[in-house]
Amino acid sequence: VRARQKLEEALALIGQPKPFCILVSDTIRGYLEERFSFHAPERTTEEFLVELGGTNLLSPEQKQKLGDFLEQCDLVKFAKYEPTPHEHEGEMKIAYEVVRALIPRAEIVEKEEKADVR
Repeated sequence: VRARQKLEEALALIGQPKPFCILVSDTIRGYLEERFSFHAPERTTEEFLVELGGTNLLSPEQKQKLGDFLEQCDLVKFAKYEPTPHEHEGEMKIAYEVVRALIPRAEIVEKEEKADVR
């Protein structure tokens, strides 16, 4: 829930590439660390992706998308790359996909059932 809230906060920054990328990438890394004792924030993107590659937390396609996303964020954060708003929207979609993919299935079913009751 906290990760999704932070991703929602990032939407307000979508026109500001660097703060947007920092918040979204930090949110994903923090989520993985908190939920799976994954040491994401202390690692470089390359080290993080190697560690992630050795897990079954995500599908190979999701791992690829997340890797592309984090590399894009690194370009913004460190190489002053200026992505388009469309690229930002794609990054947000990937971030939500990763968070949703890692939510235990029981939590998703419970939320969907609550939504049906309303």
